[in-house]
Amino acid sequence: MVFVIAVIVAFFAMTYSRISLDRTAFELQRLEADIAAEEALHFDLRVEIARLQNPERITQMAQEMGMVYPGERVPLEVTGIAGAEGDAEYRWADLRALLNE
Repeated sequence: MVFVIAVIVAFFAMTYSRISLDRTAFELQRLEADIAAEEALHFDLRVEIARLQNPERITQMAQEMGMVYPGERVPLEVTGIAGAEGDAEYRWADLRALLNE
């Protein structure tokens, strides 16, 4: 009698483990499909970013908005920053410090 009960318990344990394994396989398959869909979306978004960053497209849109290159360059002097005699990296650091205040 004990042997029969042990065989029945072993049978149900093996059945349960097989069902659990199959369930895990289905979950893994679903996750792989989700990953593939997200990778495709990521690729599409990268292509869209590249299209939007196209300099020719940006130039054309800027011209449609009436933006033009200036005929003359006018230097701006920002008070509180060392003059042109300082190192450029230090001037940028000074400008960043002023902007963060």
